[in-house]
Amino acid sequence: MSEDKTKYWGRHIAAWQRSGLSQERYCRSNKIAKSAFGYWYRKLNKKNVNGLVQVPVTITMAAAIEVQIGSNIKIKVQQGFDPQLLKAIVEALEVRS
Repeated sequence: MSEDKTKYWGRHIAAWQRSGLSQERYCRSNKIAKSAFGYWYRKLNKKNVNGLVQVPVTITMAAAIEVQIGSNIKIKVQQGFDPQLLKAIVEALEVRS
């Protein structure tokens, strides 16, 4: 199963569920074949032998990352940080240790 197709259909299924529309009306308004929508809906919501349901998941980047060096040094970097600057800081701290 292609990950791109799984994400694509997972997003459409979630949007349909939020919309409150019937499957037929959602498919028509989004120019999607109802048969393809139904196929992917069943495929992504099929129960496995343990009774678990597959749920499409979107992973997003964390807003911040903490790096612990030894017991005394903790660095917190925000999204969009300069990786070269972080590397230089870590190298300087390693030399000091």
